[in-house]
Amino acid sequence: MGNVFNVYPHNPPHYFISNAMYMVTGAILHNPHLLIEDKHKEIILHTLFERATLLGWNLHAWSVLNNHYHFIAQAPVNATNLSKLIQQLHSITAIEINRQDNAPGRQVWFNY
Repeated sequence: MGNVFNVYPHNPPHYFISNAMYMVTGAILHNPHLLIEDKHKEIILHTLFERATLLGWNLHAWSVLNNHYHFIAQAPVNATNLSKLIQQLHSITAIEINRQDNAPGRQVWFNY
């Protein structure tokens, strides 16, 4: 099963267990309501569905609110790729949201 426990210096511990169910929350930096517009929420959902499928995560539920999101998904055999899923989700959506808002370089996401 490999290392199922990773500690990040400024975050709570993350456990990576094959086929386990995960609830993930991601937040906008400093919590402003950047996601009020439906088009921004659609970018997040489209990217989440695409990346989850590509990385083998089985989504069960999701919600995108004005300053954060949640999703529940079942991990693939390699649950450690959760970090990759989140990194890609945050990177792709930040670039597109900033493009639409004409705010290049703005940091959108804080953490998950």
